[in-house]
Amino acid sequence: MTTTVNAAFSATGDRVVLAWTGNLRVWNLHTGQPVGPLIRWSGGSGLTPGVNFNPDGSRVTLGSAIGEGRVWDAATGKEVFVFEEQGTRVQALLFSPDGHRLATANNSGEVQLWDSRTGEPASPVLLHNAPITTLGADFSKDGSLLTYSSDGVLKIWEGNTGAPIGEPITLGLRRISSARFSADGGRIVTASVDGEARLWDVRSGLAAAEPLVHGQAIRSAEFSPDGRFVRTETTNNVYHLWSVPPPPRGGEKTPEWLLDLAAICAGKTLNEDGQFVTATDAFGKIADLRQTLADLPDDAPYVEWGRWFLSDRATRSVAPGFTITTAEAEKLAKELTAPATPAPAPRP
Repeated sequence: MTTTVNAAFSATGDRVVLAWTGNLRVWNLHTGQPVGPLIRWSGGSGLTPGVNFNPDGSRVTLGSAIGEGRVWDAATGKEVFVFEEQGTRVQALLFSPDGHRLATANNSGEVQLWDSRTGEPASPVLLHNAPITTLGADFSKDGSLLTYSSDGVLKIWEGNTGAPIGEPITLGLRRISSARFSADGGRIVTASVDGEARLWDVRSGLAAAEPLVHGQAIRSAEFSPDGRFVRTETTNNVYHLWSVPPPPRGGEKTPEWLLDLAAICAGKTLNEDGQFVTATDAFGKIADLRQTLADLPDDAPYVEWGRWFLSDRATRSVAPGFTITTAEAEKLAKELTAPATPAPAPRP
């Protein structure tokens, strides 16, 4: 008989919790010794993926198929509180970054915030359209926003009260497999089983970039700490790294050179009457535009991207923010995937 085990690391990086049928235990990763006693619980065979630590690793929580969520003190094994969700499967549990809130989601599509110190509800039941997975849940880094996603719909709430933020983001028939905030909380990246990762502006709900298209279903996607890159993982265990547009800075106007570049690429521009007309000698202005970008400060809006876009395609890097060229990347990929050369046999 195979036993299902769920595991999670603490944010502090020094603890791991394992949960299996009727049991839960925390270990110290540095010493290999248990932290506190073996915890036995009454959830029985109804184990869910929702096992997690609070931010400092002092408490651990677990959901079950009978609608119970439990929180224990990791060091003593003492049960801190139990909350009930009316007999539905508690699919995801997530502590806020400050540890004061615990967000739960069940297979009935219900989301709720709880006070993690008292176990009392901190929000009304927030309805979603479909069951939610653990990877489809995330708090923003400052805890002010909460998102849950499921079959083709992404919803965002205020992280302390559960008040809705904007309208739901709808992806049609695409089933979302994960959703993650950027470090500044301004964008969300979603991954879907149809092979697309998408960037979204949190406040407007609009797409922030073109879809990142894969040839396989995507298991997860997340931003780099500086928000300049997105890492995706497909279901066949292949990882991709994408350079993504930087978020706009508040109050900034679109640079004039970016409008000029749009006219060059389209070969058209708007006249005073708001009509598209042919842009005279558009391509002849590329040299002037390159010089304009060279004269701008390195931290000017979009300037890194503009310089990359107008650089020589044969020698430019694979994307803004990289220094490796396409040819160098292809050579490295061949070296990494080449079969290992066997060591020569020792001489007699």
